[in-house]
Amino acid sequence: MRSGKLSAALESMATTGRRVAEVRRAVGLALLYPGIILAIAYASFLFLVLHLAPVTLAAYEDLTWRSEPFLAFLVWVGNGAIWWAFLVPAVVVIAGAFGCQHFARRLLRPDSNVPTTAFDYRSRKAGVLRDSRIATFAEDLALLLQHHAPLHEALVLAADASGDARLSRAAVELSRRLEIGETITVDDPALAAFPPLLGWLMSVGGESETLSQTFREMADRYRDRALLSAHRVMTYLPIAITVCVGGTVTLLQALAVFLPLVTLFLELGNPLRG
Repeated sequence: MRSGKLSAALESMATTGRRVAEVRRAVGLALLYPGIILAIAYASFLFLVLHLAPVTLAAYEDLTWRSEPFLAFLVWVGNGAIWWAFLVPAVVVIAGAFGCQHFARRLLRPDSNVPTTAFDYRSRKAGVLRDSRIATFAEDLALLLQHHAPLHEALVLAADASGDARLSRAAVELSRRLEIGETITVDDPALAAFPPLLGWLMSVGGESETLSQTFREMADRYRDRALLSAHRVMTYLPIAITVCVGGTVTLLQALAVFLPLVTLFLELGNPLRG
C-alpha cells in the first residue's frame, strides 16, 4: 500500500508460497518409488528368513555335515519373526515420516544461519525458501524506493513483507541507525542477514531511481536462482533416493542370497580338490 502497487507485492509473496509448495510436493513424490522398493525388499527378506534360509541351511548341513554361520543367523532371525515382522515396518514408517519432516524443514527453513561470504551463500543450505524471500524483499524494496519512500522505512516494510524473521530483525536495526544518521559500512554486523551484494548496495546507497532498478534486477536474479534450485530438487532428489535405497537393498539381498550359495558350492567342491 505504501508503494501504491499492492498487487505486485502480493504477487511476489504468492510466488514464494508457490515455490515452497512445489518443493514440498517434489519431496513427497520422491519418496513414493523408494517406498515401494523398500516394501518389496522387506517382503523378499521375510521370504528369505522364513523359507529360503531354512531350506538352504538344511541342504547345506546334509551335503557338508556342518552348519553355515550366516545361514544359521538368518534362520535364528526368522524364528523370531513373530515379534518383529510387524514392528519393523511401523518403526520405519514413523522414522521415515519424522525424517522427511526434518528434511523439509531444514531445506525450507527461513531462519537458517546464512554465511556471510558469497561462496558459502551459494550453497544449497540457504534453501529455496531463502532465495524466494530474498527476491520478495528486493522486489518490494525496489517498489518502495521507486515511489520515493525513505530507505529506512522501505527496509522495514520490505523485510516484513518477505516473511523472513531474520531479515525483519536486521532491517529494524538498520532502519533505526539510518534514521538517526549513522553510516552503514560494508562489514557492518547488521548486514550479515542479507546476501553480500544486497548488503553492499544498502551500505553504499545512492539515488532512489538507481537503487530501485538495481534491487529489481537483484530480485529477478534471486527468483531465477530459487526456480533453478526447485527444479534441481524435483529432478535429482527422486534419483538420489532411488539409487541410495534401491542400491542398498539390492546389495543386502545379493549378500543374503548368493553368499551362502557360493559358500555351499565351494564346500561341495572341496572333496574334488583333495
